[in-house]
Amino acid sequence: MLQINCQPNLYVIVNNRVVPLPQPKPTAKPNSDVIRPGRPIDITEYCRLCPLISNLIEISWYTQDVSTPSPTYVAAVFLTERKTVPQLLARLSRPSAVRSAIETQRTITQILSAPHTPQGIDNDLEVASTSLRLPLECPAMRIRMRMPGRAITCKHVHCFDLEGYLRMNEKKPTWLCPVCNKAALYTDLFVDQFFIDVIGKCPVDAKAIEYEPNGQWKAVGEEKQSRRAQREKEAFKAAQAAKTTNGKSTADADNSPNEDSDDDRSRTKSIERSTAPSIQDDIPIIELDDD
Repeated sequence: MLQINCQPNLYVIVNNRVVPLPQPKPTAKPNSDVIRPGRPIDITEYCRLCPLISNLIEISWYTQDVSTPSPTYVAAVFLTERKTVPQLLARLSRPSAVRSAIETQRTITQILSAPHTPQGIDNDLEVASTSLRLPLECPAMRIRMRMPGRAITCKHVHCFDLEGYLRMNEKKPTWLCPVCNKAALYTDLFVDQFFIDVIGKCPVDAKAIEYEPNGQWKAVGEEKQSRRAQREKEAFKAAQAAKTTNGKSTADADNSPNEDSDDDRSRTKSIERSTAPSIQDDIPIIELDDD
């Protein structure tokens, strides 16, 4: 595994074979240097895996700006072992990687007792006047957490599902917390025992919990709508029902005159036919003699 910050117009060659690099970042500036994200490059398939044979790694680049001197760069090669998600989860399940429920409760109590000012609380937390709402769903996967946790670098108590987080980074390694969008490396992750206990006790339809300052908490379902929103929703439904009823009545009213008019027209035609003089009576009869 080759770790290097990809410089503009960078080329990596291992044993006379060009190694593909991460895709460059799109830019709208013309004649600008290509910027590639700094990610590890897997060069396993380009190496000769034999202790008796050496491997040659060549790194070269050039820049269009020759007015400034070129800085000094460092490249490193690491021998790594690929771990699966179940193996990484097994490491996180060790007692040393699990934070006790008492410690999390102590942190929540400190948050609730802090002054309710923007400087006194974490902006990432939804703090009410007397309670703290903590969701039970993963903010990234949008499903109920099975292994809740977070990183020691996070200042919030909200958790995310560790299994889903690892699978996301397996496909696209960013290692950013889905709650605060800050770095959350694997070595900094831990399992929160408090949330494990809460999720095990809450019903399936519970979406969050309300934590009280006295240490008690209760499960919360779907967030209730405000009275104004409920009134607007009920008024909308009533208007839709009235509109539907009026539409049917209007349609019936429109159809009935048509039917009456058709009957009137047919009745008028029959009367005209009965009262009309016979055409044969008006035709004169001419008699012809044999002469």
